[in-house]
Amino acid sequence: MTNHRERILLKAMILLVVLALWPLQVMSHPQERQKSDHRMRTVYFISRSINDNEFEYAPIERSMFNILYSAVAPQIDLDMFKTTLARGLELIESEPNYCSYNIVKNEARSQAMVFSKFPSSIYPKRKLFYIDPSFSDIPANNTVAAISKNARIGLVSKAYFNVLSKDPSLNKDNFILINGMNKHQQLVQMLMKGRLDFIIEYQSIVDAFISDSDKKVYSRRLEDSQGNEMGYFVCSPTDEGRAVIEKINNLFLSKAFQQWIKDYHYTHFPADDARILLQIYQQQFGLPWLLDN
Repeated sequence: MTNHRERILLKAMILLVVLALWPLQVMSHPQERQKSDHRMRTVYFISRSINDNEFEYAPIERSMFNILYSAVAPQIDLDMFKTTLARGLELIESEPNYCSYNIVKNEARSQAMVFSKFPSSIYPKRKLFYIDPSFSDIPANNTVAAISKNARIGLVSKAYFNVLSKDPSLNKDNFILINGMNKHQQLVQMLMKGRLDFIIEYQSIVDAFISDSDKKVYSRRLEDSQGNEMGYFVCSPTDEGRAVIEKINNLFLSKAFQQWIKDYHYTHFPADDARILLQIYQQQFGLPWLLDN
């Protein structure tokens, strides 16, 4: 009998403990679900900084990320990281919840990604750069195709190379396309070391990588250069990706983001070019505030 009563008392005590802890367990469930939802709503933002440090981001990019982070929080958590452009595009197209910016729009990408309404940046036209002063004698109206017959030319943009390739007289064998994390830096270094006769690149990028060289770099405008390219914010076609793009579209109406757009263009391009590019925002997208002081 004693053992029976002890077993009854033990079961009663266990029941009381379970009942006492039950409210705590019930209260913890929403928190656990919230943590799970929080993990599910993380969006990975792919950096476009061109330095070779995996964890170093350009200050202008960091300021943009901070604006975006504040705009989407707390519903979405942004996490920025670096990878190559090719890998980044692959992730955005094939994996959920990836975003980036300064991505040129084309038909194939429009089917696989969600693009912002307005460009994150507009690029000036590329130039032809060289270090051999004798190349200055080449007629100004010579096309890239004509120059490619007897010169080695490097560039990083496959899309632009495809545009040039439409000219049947282009000597494709004399072109070298550079890929990888540090492709812009490699391109400029190959020119400075004499491995290439010409490179086709943006002025701001060349300026960024020749500061330590005592060699003079010459440039000329390209008569057959394509028009101003536009880069956009893009995300994976998921609910989270679309939500981020919607937030970004709305940000273009905020003073903080408007100022960032201005700062970005004046940071990356010469002042005269930057003002021309901001005029394109006004003419094509109806954003006159970009020209305000």
